[in-house]
Amino acid sequence: ITLGFVLAIHYKSLPILYAVTAFRAATTAMYYPVTTSLICMLVPEKQDLLLANTMKSWAWSTMAMFGGFLAGSLAAVIGLDSCYLIDSLTFFISAALLTQIPGRYTVAQEQQANVADETGFVPISAIALEDNIYPQQQSKVSSVVKGFSDFGLYLWTCGFGIFTLLKATAAFVWGAEDIISTAFAEAGTTTESAKSIRMGLTFTFIGIGAFLGPTAANLFIDTNQPKTLSVVCWVGFFLQLLSWLGMSQAHKFDVFLLFTLIRATGSSIIWVNSTLLLQTMSAPQQLGKVLAVEFFTYTIAESVAASSAGRMEDAGVSKNQIAGISAGIAICATLVWGVLLRKDFPSSSLCPWQPVETAEQEIVSTKQGGVN
Repeated sequence: ITLGFVLAIHYKSLPILYAVTAFRAATTAMYYPVTTSLICMLVPEKQDLLLANTMKSWAWSTMAMFGGFLAGSLAAVIGLDSCYLIDSLTFFISAALLTQIPGRYTVAQEQQANVADETGFVPISAIALEDNIYPQQQSKVSSVVKGFSDFGLYLWTCGFGIFTLLKATAAFVWGAEDIISTAFAEAGTTTESAKSIRMGLTFTFIGIGAFLGPTAANLFIDTNQPKTLSVVCWVGFFLQLLSWLGMSQAHKFDVFLLFTLIRATGSSIIWVNSTLLLQTMSAPQQLGKVLAVEFFTYTIAESVAASSAGRMEDAGVSKNQIAGISAGIAICATLVWGVLLRKDFPSSSLCPWQPVETAEQEIVSTKQGGVN
């Protein structure tokens, strides 16, 4: 799909550009809930899950730091079409690496049932749907409408459905970032190469913030206490508020980079820990759909925010004024979530993940059991 951008550049066609962007966004929408759920299957312990999500953030931040700087530099030398060719190659390499991850990626429903027997707890999903937790009962749901209504009832009664809007609210706050970044990169520059380098530096600072945020937040998080996750998410909103207030007064590119670092730190804290909240509290059979709802609301919010910022810029609103409006949105988000995150949480230990072992893992487990 990424190769389509090369065609858009070659033919200078906006329709091709929009079509390719739409297709890539559609694949991303499928990729996010699947891979985020996959982490839970590979990493069963909640405290390890914290590190696993943080490592995923580290991978993204490393990509943003080095990839952003390289892309900005290379674009000025070899052109955008060559950069997209390199981008396409990295996707092929990523796909090849993913095929090397072994495992039977299915929800371990039998093991989930055993956990319920041991703890004496019946998952909320089973109560809300008036269903048995065993897979034979859930597999009888043949109607798509019934499936959606069942999931809607689960999300309404689970006690943490509101957290699917955490990432969306944050996206509405940071949605103007691309418009603001482009405006600051273009201010005071006359050549395309200088603009490309500045954009590369912007992504590098975003990557640094994305690395620092979750790493620092981990020092204060205990996944057995969801309240700690909610606290760091609120801190993320507060950091975004500070960054937009700073950008509303910034006139130099280096000052903008400093506040970009702060904003990226806050947004990455929210990104990682809002997902972790859902991972640790959702029933395994519902997690993929819960994450899909989260990504759907996030996409809508970011699209609305970015489109609104673009329209304001076209209408003559300055970059500092747009940043000030974003700061106002951040104030509202920080206050609202400050109230919502004070609520009591359902216990995250009631729906633990028990991943299905691979054939190789089963052999190792059997041998270890025999030794013991």
